[in-house]
Amino acid sequence: MALTAGGAIGSTAAPLTVSSPALDASAAYGIAIDLNALGPMPATVNTLRNTTTGDIVLNAHGGTTITSLVSSPGNVTIHSFSPLDVQQGITAGGDIFLSTAGLSLNATLPNDMTLSGTFTYRTGGAFDVTIGDFGTLHLPGGLDLTATPPSPYPLNITQLTFSGRDPLANSIVVAAYNTTVAKQALGSGIVEEPPKRDRRDDKKAAAVCK
Repeated sequence: MALTAGGAIGSTAAPLTVSSPALDASAAYGIAIDLNALGPMPATVNTLRNTTTGDIVLNAHGGTTITSLVSSPGNVTIHSFSPLDVQQGITAGGDIFLSTAGLSLNATLPNDMTLSGTFTYRTGGAFDVTIGDFGTLHLPGGLDLTATPPSPYPLNITQLTFSGRDPLANSIVVAAYNTTVAKQALGSGIVEEPPKRDRRDDKKAAAVCK
């Protein structure tokens, strides 16, 4: 299904209800869509773009894969009540909120989230990620995070929660995270895929040690 508007598509108070296995949505003044709320199923979102002002809010019941860069001058909020796969990143003039947690009829497990590409948001803003029960956060390039063992926040994600099993409920983990934040300077607002290590570097280091 293709939706294009010179104004807005839906509103935060009254999102547009759409049932489709595929979606392209472009607007100038905001996008608010409930995707497959009446019959949850996996969907592919090929376009999710807002150009002038306003926010993007997508509730994807049954899971979704987003194949292109998501962009909006405002906030970007994506709730997928099953797996969420963002393949090309998100550019937001405001904050970014991503979640695979919550209740949805016939929601399918796992509540995994995969984030690829570059994620840009306002300086000093929020990039909040919530992983649903039994879900894993995948960052292609070498890092998977689950609730156990608890991990500090990766890269520039400003808040990471595993639903019902928040690793930061542990005071020891909080202390470790606070130390990590100071070193990583999370406020820069850009998240990129972790660089892949070249095994040749390890060999060179070993040679130097000798």
